[in-house]
Amino acid sequence: GYTYQEMIIGHHMGTESRDLFLELSWLLPDKGARMSLAYDHETHDQDGPFSETVNELSIGGTGLVSKQFEISASFGYGRIKNPENEAGQSRTVNEFSTAIRYLF
Repeated sequence: GYTYQEMIIGHHMGTESRDLFLELSWLLPDKGARMSLAYDHETHDQDGPFSETVNELSIGGTGLVSKQFEISASFGYGRIKNPENEAGQSRTVNEFSTAIRYLF
């Protein structure tokens, strides 16, 4: 493969990794909205002595406020086991984001 310093170029997973991503979305066309629920499980550096494992769960939504404005928000929770491949460590990560888009 195409690598630089033994890392796959352009891919966040790196080498010797696995990723499982699932998403469930609900479309509400009469309201111009979409809701989604997602789960992501990643294992990095599986050949190393302490593989980093990431589990993330997120929920989000997007909807039209008017014909020209769309608003979206999402929240995600993540748990990282052996971050940076350090044995016995665990970390939690929370993320919240919002956006307003002008459509023309």
